[in-house]
Amino acid sequence: MEIDMLIPLVILGLIIGYLLYSRSMYEKEVVEVYEEKLKQWKEHSDNTIVSYKELVGLVYDQDYELTIETLDDKCVDRLSRGKFHLKER
Repeated sequence: MEIDMLIPLVILGLIIGYLLYSRSMYEKEVVEVYEEKLKQWKEHSDNTIVSYKELVGLVYDQDYELTIETLDDKCVDRLSRGKFHLKER
């Protein structure tokens, strides 16, 4: 009677072992595929940041007084804090 219950237990253990092994191999394969895709993406991606000039305001000189007229309200706080550079020609 003990042998009758031992055979299904061994078969169940083998099935569980096979399923654990096959899942771990599948997970390793998926990780390798994603790592390869990441390497390809890094090779083909362009990581250069393009900076560009944008017109955000006009500066007028009238009677020795400078007047700045902003076209975009996003730069007003930077102007009020004095965070700008003067470029001379």
